[in-house]
Amino acid sequence: LGNGASGYVYLATHKVTGVQMALKAINVFDKGKRHQLVNDLRSLQKNQCMFLVSFLGAMYQEGAVRVALEYMDMGSLKSLIKLAINKYDGPIPTDRPVIPEAVCSKIFQQILCGMAYLNTNLKQMHRDIKPDNILINKKGFVKLTDFGITKQYGDAETEKARTFVGTLTYMSPERMEGENYSYAGDIWSCGIMLIELITCKFPYRETKGFLEMLEQIAEDASPNVPDNEHFSPEIRDFINRCLEKDPLKRDSTY
Repeated sequence: LGNGASGYVYLATHKVTGVQMALKAINVFDKGKRHQLVNDLRSLQKNQCMFLVSFLGAMYQEGAVRVALEYMDMGSLKSLIKLAINKYDGPIPTDRPVIPEAVCSKIFQQILCGMAYLNTNLKQMHRDIKPDNILINKKGFVKLTDFGITKQYGDAETEKARTFVGTLTYMSPERMEGENYSYAGDIWSCGIMLIELITCKFPYRETKGFLEMLEQIAEDASPNVPDNEHFSPEIRDFINRCLEKDPLKRDSTY
């Protein structure tokens, strides 16, 4: 099915019940992967939220821990973006939504519910919010996955982290610049992802390396969808709130 921060994911069928599931194989001899496995299992075992992918069990086999997860039969948001792009024979439009705003709204309502649960109930930052880590199924359910690099923190809302992990292109300015960061970094990633979903185009230009990407994110004005009649003022306002450069002024899911 693909691969995440912790390892490869396969489609499997439970022989007794016939239930399909996603089976994530994680190499236990890799120290870094073991740490991600612990994070993944900590989040999954505590999960009681319908907006986080469900944990079905785990087993050890041939040097790997295989974690059984709920199978989401439409893949990820990345798959949805590819499907939307493929319906066009020529270039995709740049002045209007490629995926309808109402559809994006329902998707992000569920994403924010999952993020809020992760933050308030599990006291965790996801730290790798991106289309690959948001799963969907044919019933319209949307769920967060891949908790291998989540950061556990205490009750203090202002508690920070410094570790440089995650996907570079979705990182907030404070994370890119190596400063302390908090849950607000996930909110920034959410704003970038919404622009990419509704326009089917990543909002920043392609770069040749880290420093060029850092300059774009830290120095350029925050991206948004076009200011025209095809996009509602509400979606532009939502994106602005997510992509506030100052993390202290950035909105949360509360």
